[in-house]
Amino acid sequence: MGFLTYDSLEPVTDQTLYDLASLTKILATTLAVMKLYDDSLLFMSQTLGDFLPFLKKTDKGLLRIYDILTHQSGLDGWIPFYQKTLRNGQPDTSIYHTRADPDYPWRVAENLYLNKKYRFNIFGQIASSKLKKKEYRYSDLGFILFPTIIELLTNQPFDDYVADNFYRPLQLERLMFQPLKRFPKGNIAPTENDKEFRMQLLRGDVHDPAAAMLGGVSGHAGLFGNAESVARIMQFLLDHGEVNGKRLIQPETIDFFTKSHFKNNHRGLGFDKPPLDTAENNRAMAKSASAKSFGHTGFTGTFAWADPENKLVVVFLSNRVYPDAKTNLLARLGIRPAIHEVFYRYVASQSKK
Repeated sequence: MGFLTYDSLEPVTDQTLYDLASLTKILATTLAVMKLYDDSLLFMSQTLGDFLPFLKKTDKGLLRIYDILTHQSGLDGWIPFYQKTLRNGQPDTSIYHTRADPDYPWRVAENLYLNKKYRFNIFGQIASSKLKKKEYRYSDLGFILFPTIIELLTNQPFDDYVADNFYRPLQLERLMFQPLKRFPKGNIAPTENDKEFRMQLLRGDVHDPAAAMLGGVSGHAGLFGNAESVARIMQFLLDHGEVNGKRLIQPETIDFFTKSHFKNNHRGLGFDKPPLDTAENNRAMAKSASAKSFGHTGFTGTFAWADPENKLVVVFLSNRVYPDAKTNLLARLGIRPAIHEVFYRYVASQSKK
């Protein structure tokens, strides 16, 4: 299976937990939204302002859930929130403490805890950010707001809601936020040696800075898991939302969320899809992936894809940001789509027998 670091001292096992990065968007946030949609608590035509009063008098108030999930709301891609918390290149001690206490509860990294009020600063920066043209633009910002909406609708912490409604019924013991609360560091793949923000090697603390500043629980990143757990979620979606005879999500809801909705936007609702132009080479998935297939990728090198036409689930997890994120060889060499294609060739070979 390989090793966690280039010194080849720590082998990878099937129990190794990886920072799943943006796979969080489909494995947590989108699942929750699908459940709320099933329960008639949330509709695609509703807007951010319907749920978050502080956005009502801003240009974000009228942004539809539909457009945020398909990344065509006009929101910017991301905001480097952490930069405003640095002083002389180091974490500002008026914003961070080295130990957790009631006023500084949010663990950002080892010996680094953020003031509990700073999340309102993050939401304020999203509210005041410049809205761009309404067109396809991949964005984290709307997904950062989703957990608050989900908590308002369910009266339950976001991470507890997805665990209660999905991870526990699916018996996923190795899919969670804040993994250091349950597992030692040795069970978790290290990610970046962060020299710009947290000034330490990250291992068990989420790589994404915004998710870290939200205490490790966010709608756009923060989830950790092993390959088996991710695969079970993807297979659950291929099984039409049923596990052990119990229906968790309606089949028509899965079909609705996993299809493309617009002529100039290949995305599903929360899910990534193959490019609309089948000849396009810039893709994370195999060229053989069917138009009905769906999944997502993550900044740390993660990949999860399900194809109902071929009855195929492929999961690839990596910590490609170790020791730093500057060189993305996975993308440059097209490793993920190449690996994905191998599985399609195998499926095709078996069908001929």
